[in-house]
Amino acid sequence: MITVRIEKESYGSFIARNEGKIIFTDYVLPGELCKLRITEEKKDFAFAELAEVLEPSIKRIKPDCPNFMKCGGCDYLHTDYQTELEFKKNIIMDSIKRIGRFDFSLEIKTYASERCGYRSRCSVKSNGNQTGFYGKKTNTIMPFPAQGCILLDDAINKFILNNRITKDCRISKDASGKVSNTYSDEIIENELNFIYNHSSEGFFQSNRFLRSKMLELVIDQSAGFTQAIDLGCGCGFFTIPLSTKMKITGIDISKESITSAKKNNIANGTNALFIQCDMDSIPDRLKSADLVITDPPRAGMNTKTREIIKKIRPDKIIYVSCNPSTWARDAGDLIKSGFKLESIDLIDMFPGTMHIELISAFTYGK
Repeated sequence: MITVRIEKESYGSFIARNEGKIIFTDYVLPGELCKLRITEEKKDFAFAELAEVLEPSIKRIKPDCPNFMKCGGCDYLHTDYQTELEFKKNIIMDSIKRIGRFDFSLEIKTYASERCGYRSRCSVKSNGNQTGFYGKKTNTIMPFPAQGCILLDDAINKFILNNRITKDCRISKDASGKVSNTYSDEIIENELNFIYNHSSEGFFQSNRFLRSKMLELVIDQSAGFTQAIDLGCGCGFFTIPLSTKMKITGIDISKESITSAKKNNIANGTNALFIQCDMDSIPDRLKSADLVITDPPRAGMNTKTREIIKKIRPDKIIYVSCNPSTWARDAGDLIKSGFKLESIDLIDMFPGTMHIELISAFTYGK
């Protein structure tokens, strides 16, 4: 057991120091004096769990969910939403300084909506008797509280509470209000009057309040360009609307996603082109693009992909990221190659949680 003063927030955790060693812990707030229990110790750092808050922050509040600190879903329900958003902006700036090692002095614009009830899809765990999410850092099921999960759409909560779920499943609510609980159903969404078909297993942004705003931000950033590549296009979320304004090719490694994207191309009467391949295997005929949109997984873009983009040298890169650490690494590499970071938008697709979604724009030669 150690007693420490919490210094600051970090990506996925909070930081304190004890005898010169960095301590990572959860569910605390900067400035609090806390008693921690060391759970894992390394040479230069350690992980600890909260035992007691001795001096609470004035920003600490009572969580709205009885499962907080037990369920692995939420990280910030012990403080207000504005403080959470400030944490996320600070984490982006810290990633820029510590990982990217470049300067950025402009304002990070923030787009947020409702903190609760935003999720239109989720993966539910069941052992036949209990239904819920996994506990934090465990494979033990934490049953849903009586009122359901506060992050989920009301219709999904009602479905969970009124139906016996005996095995792991994906539960989704589509644009029509239909709730599905299988891994094979096709989900139909509608954003900015564009139709999106995708399987319940396929990736699609789960925040029903901010999906259209994300789309609007990328469309606005893409104005004036004539030829584009959309890397990690999924079911065509960005590609389909942008194909009404420019020649664009969507690329994704997932066969399922490309199948959905092609179906959406027909459903919307658009003329996008879709190719199944990895990000680092862009066909030569596409390398004259003046705009590159990239939305990679949490691992970010690999070295080969970044090298290809640098050789294409588009006038603009729009980088959508769900991981500020790997984004900062990639951004630093692009900046060293002559690109300039023009803007960062924090769009909070996952309120209450550690997850950070951002949209950034890079230009070349301006």
